[in-house]
Amino acid sequence: MDELQGTNNGSTKESKVCNKANGDDDVNVDGSQTYFDDNVKFCCEDVNKTIRVVFRVFDVDPGVGPVHPSRMSGSGILVGHFSDCMVEVEVQDKSVPTVVAPPDIVVSCMYWFDLTKLSDPADPTFGKVVNDVAWRSKVKTTDVVCDAYCNKTISPVIRVLLVDYLHNCSPLQM
Repeated sequence: MDELQGTNNGSTKESKVCNKANGDDDVNVDGSQTYFDDNVKFCCEDVNKTIRVVFRVFDVDPGVGPVHPSRMSGSGILVGHFSDCMVEVEVQDKSVPTVVAPPDIVVSCMYWFDLTKLSDPADPTFGKVVNDVAWRSKVKTTDVVCDAYCNKTISPVIRVLLVDYLHNCSPLQM
C-alpha cells in the first residue's frame, strides 16, 4: 500500500502483489486503481514481513467499501474530514497447520540407512511429513522383511530380535 502514501487520489500503480488482492477498485477506469478501503488484504508472501500501510481516518462516515478519490479532493464531501497516519504491519501466519505423518513402514534390522539424513524433513528414506494426505507417497525400499518370516510352508521357528540402546539388532533363534 506504499503507493497510497500521502495522496488524495488513490493510485493507478499496477498491483501485482498478492494477485491484485487490493487492486482495481474501479473497473470503469483503465488500469488498476487502489483506493482507501475498509480493509487491506495480505497474502502468504507477506508472512514474516513488515508492510507499511496508510491508515486514513474520517470524522464523517465515508460509507462502506472503497472511497473514490474525487470525494476527498476539490469540492468532494470528504475534503477536510480525514487524517492519515502511516503504520507498519507485521504479517503473521496464525492458521493452524495440517500435518500428516509419514506412512507406517516395517524394515528389518539389516536395512541400511544413513542416520545423518533422519533429521532432514525432506529426506524420503522413511517417508515425508506433508500438509495433505493426498501428497503422501509410498515409501519404496529394497529390504526383504517378510520372505523368511512369513512363508507358511516353513516349519515354525521363533525368532527374537535383540535391540540394544544404540539400536543395534542381533537375531536370537530358538
